[in-house]
Amino acid sequence: MNESPTDLALFVAVAESGQLAQAARLLGISPAGASAALKRLEQQLGARLVLRSTRRLRLSVEGERYLPHARAVLAALRAGREALARDAPLQGWVRISAPADLGRNRLLPLLEGFSGMHPGVRFQLSLEDTLSDFFAQPVDLALRYGLLDDDRVVAQPLRVLQRWLCAAPDYLERHGVPDTPQALREHATVCYMQRQRAVTRWRLSHVDGDTVEVDVEPRWVFNDAEMVRRWVLAAHGIALRVEADIGEDIAAGRLRRLMPDWQGESTRLSLVYPDRALSPALRAVVDHLSAALG
Repeated sequence: MNESPTDLALFVAVAESGQLAQAARLLGISPAGASAALKRLEQQLGARLVLRSTRRLRLSVEGERYLPHARAVLAALRAGREALARDAPLQGWVRISAPADLGRNRLLPLLEGFSGMHPGVRFQLSLEDTLSDFFAQPVDLALRYGLLDDDRVVAQPLRVLQRWLCAAPDYLERHGVPDTPQALREHATVCYMQRQRAVTRWRLSHVDGDTVEVDVEPRWVFNDAEMVRRWVLAAHGIALRVEADIGEDIAAGRLRRLMPDWQGESTRLSLVYPDRALSPALRAVVDHLSAALG
């Protein structure tokens, strides 16, 4: 085949748009270059493919017959490139930002498994509870709780998570088990800090639909959610934590869920990445985490 893939792509773009200038813009070439490509293709085929008028182009009978073949050639070339991309080893850096607790307890094991399958991919992991600015900091992907208001990024929802009351068995043996939200005021609590302020007003919802707000008196306050988890595990008090952070601790008996008919406000876990084309390595990481965390 002597026909250039670029010339074929230009011909298909002209057939679909009916305008040479628009076809040139789609392919990122000049109008003069587009005109030359079309003439070159017609000369190689020995046939007039396009009939020109003052305002618009239309395909000749020969052009109509040739169009599906040109599309088939371009589709085959595209399929070949995609096959090579799938077979090629993934490589390159992927820079990820995640909340400290989620990063240590859930994300790291997942990335470790991915790295074993794709040793050419390297990771830079930042554990922080604030959303990084993708356009000011070197971050390719973030895991974040809550809603995001930034149309420059894609927020791919994974799941909706609940917040549970929890405490260590040792703490409960010493101080008793609260059985109502109001009883939390009589207990030591371990609170998380958001935007430089301790979250001491806990909004709890009952399975029947009732909602109450309880102002707790924290014994300890941390701006690191992982430290909240560790301090509760050490039997220093009661905390209200996202289920993803403490689910394994509860399943293993290291923590107990309190008042299971009551839960805190739910939050959404999302994968966040810039609204632009993803590298093969980053796309693979996104798919891997989506399957594991969704």
